[in-house]
Amino acid sequence: MKVTSPVDPVRRYLRREQTDGTEPSHMHTRDDLNCTRGYEWWLMKEAKARNPGIVTYGLPWGSPGWINNQTGYYGPDQITYQVNWLKCARDTHGIEVDWLGLWNERPWGTTDYVKSLRLAMDAAGLTHTQLALVDGRMPGASDPLFTGLASDKAFASAFGAVGLHYPCADYFGGLGQTLRDHGVKLWASEDWWSEADLEGSYCWAKLFNQNFIRMNITATISWSTIWSVYPQVDVFEGSGDPFSGDGFWGPGLMYAYVFRSFPRSIVPVLSL
Repeated sequence: MKVTSPVDPVRRYLRREQTDGTEPSHMHTRDDLNCTRGYEWWLMKEAKARNPGIVTYGLPWGSPGWINNQTGYYGPDQITYQVNWLKCARDTHGIEVDWLGLWNERPWGTTDYVKSLRLAMDAAGLTHTQLALVDGRMPGASDPLFTGLASDKAFASAFGAVGLHYPCADYFGGLGQTLRDHGVKLWASEDWWSEADLEGSYCWAKLFNQNFIRMNITATISWSTIWSVYPQVDVFEGSGDPFSGDGFWGPGLMYAYVFRSFPRSIVPVLSL
């Protein structure tokens, strides 16, 4: 399990993902629903208790085998699966999730799927939750993301952000501005991973400024500022057992804290 603890020029984020040491699903089968499995619900509530303004962001890496009878990831079952997870957060744990991604570093779906998911969320009273697309590399100009933005108002209004992974490695060719022209936020929804030592933290500090100033990226999410996994999947120095309350708190947190300490009032001045 990885939980990112990112900082943007305005707010802190907590992103909930399933990855190394993944926890049980809330729906093992089509007829199963359990909103209390795993420890990440507890983690989200503890984060909210310490900072009620923290932004929550859910992102799946995969789904159980019953989804769409293994005919594909996107479809009606996946909509049910994601909507039920949001309802678990709201109805059982009192958390209105702020953002929901679709699939980590995999195809972002179709315009029809995004519109259908948005409609299902709205019908369930989940109007507060916004959708973030891509969570990977920037698509090309001919991708349905951009053609849909230009021609499909329902699709354009169905999501609010595009998250990119390690965006400094890409040349956008004006595509970032195209997104912003349509009111879509541009984020580095996964960035950094370097060694969790002092030198690595210098890189993290540089990314805050580089992403914002060079690309007007308004959120940079670290993979991972705080890292805690089961001992048998310990691949990074300093990780700890998630059930012990332990974790590796590296120097990158110091830079995140300093950056976060700038007054919010300066952000509109810096935003170009």
